Amino acid sequence: MKLIKLHLLVAAMIIVTSGCVGSGKKYKQQENSAAGVVDSKNKDCYGTYEGILPCADCGGIKTTLKINSDATYDLRSEYLGEENGIFEESGVYNM
Repeated sequence: MKLIKLHLLVAAMIIVTSGCVGSGKKYKQQENSAAGVVDSKNKDCYGTYEGILPCADCGGIKTTLKINSDATYDLRSEYLGEENGIFEESGVYNM
């Protein structure tokens, strides 16, 4: 009986450790860098962007971002279904 338990233990250890062996394939790591993607001379980024972001305790956050060519921005966030839930800010951005 002890011999059967020993064989089962050895077989289980072989199965478990064989799952830990890598496949031998090497994968090239990709860098996800935003550097250099947005050029300050690129006029395609200027404009108005709108969308509704998820919100844990409201119907969503309606967000409007306006990026101006003079290096300024306007951001408006409206928490849907909330009283006094409108927030606006503006400023200067740097790319």
